[in-house]
Amino acid sequence: MTKEKFCEIINNLKEANEVQTQMYYLLYNSRSARDSEIVGLQIVHEGIVVELLKEIMDDKFDQMDYWIYELNYGRLYEDGCVTFDGNSIDLSTPELLYDFLS
Repeated sequence: MTKEKFCEIINNLKEANEVQTQMYYLLYNSRSARDSEIVGLQIVHEGIVVELLKEIMDDKFDQMDYWIYELNYGRLYEDGCVTFDGNSIDLSTPELLYDFLS
């Protein structure tokens, strides 16, 4: 998989995640949503796409899961939060994640 295609897919997932978050807050803050049984929205394809990307990129150490779910698509990345063999790894962007995994 090319870096461009990988980043395009990751960025699409990130955008969908942002929309999901915005919709959650809009629904949660509306009175009718609080009074109803609306639980929220979920991107059902996200997990499948992530699993496919992990398989394609041969992500043996679940770095993609960490980057997406713990670092919130890299939004929460801080220098030094990812290390490999004692060295700090910059994973602040999808491009850098791709470089690390490839």
